[in-house]
Amino acid sequence: MRGAATALTVVLQLVTLLSLYKAADSQSGASTSAGVYAGQQPDSCGYGVIAPSISPHLASFSKSSPLLAPLPSSGCGACVQGVCSAAPTPLTVKIVDTSSVEIQLSAADMDTVSPQGNRLGHVDVSLQQVDCPVSGNILVRLQQLAPMAGGYAKLALLNVAGSNGITAVGLAPAGTQTFAPLKNSYGAVWEGSLPAAPPLDMQVASGGQTLLVRGIITGSTTPGDITSTVQFTATGLGNAATAGHTPSLIRFPALLVN
Repeated sequence: MRGAATALTVVLQLVTLLSLYKAADSQSGASTSAGVYAGQQPDSCGYGVIAPSISPHLASFSKSSPLLAPLPSSGCGACVQGVCSAAPTPLTVKIVDTSSVEIQLSAADMDTVSPQGNRLGHVDVSLQQVDCPVSGNILVRLQQLAPMAGGYAKLALLNVAGSNGITAVGLAPAGTQTFAPLKNSYGAVWEGSLPAAPPLDMQVASGGQTLLVRGIITGSTTPGDITSTVQFTATGLGNAATAGHTPSLIRFPALLVN
């Protein structure tokens, strides 16, 4: 118990130091607004718990970040790649929450992105939005459902490739094209009235692409995770197609590095 208490005290001290480590380096142009992300619940994006098999590297970002400001849904679901100036092995994280500082990484990911921190005292990390690496198709997290005409659905989309962000979600009676739009109420959450009783098709738009998910809600569907049959294609974020984009530079205080 004493060892656990000591470890907890150390972690709390590190988190406190990180939260206080906010300044600007006028010579390097690097921001020091960074911290530790502990996977707080509920998350402000509205995803809920995300299994490592879906997204192993999670992070929170400031709503005012210039990287995410142009994106819908407060940047929820976007992926950002960090490259440390001292050890250029890229790490890609998915934004699942918002924070008061520029970025928060898990302790393990901070250790990965800043392996020489103790010797340097700090590390400069270049951040750039990139395509989200995914395996498989979009996962529809159906959070609430009243399956009847005039009923109600609330959902979030996980495991989305790209991503320039989800810009529209709609539901329609199966086999028709009369989609009733859902409202992006906050973060990654979409909700609204059902246009008819199930079965229902879903339409999803992102980055100029539109996908049709047939029969996503049936008469026997209950809230939970539903694996769809569709996926967006990569948009070229972070490669030669966006080579003209200037990455943001963040100065991480490397307090969690061995």
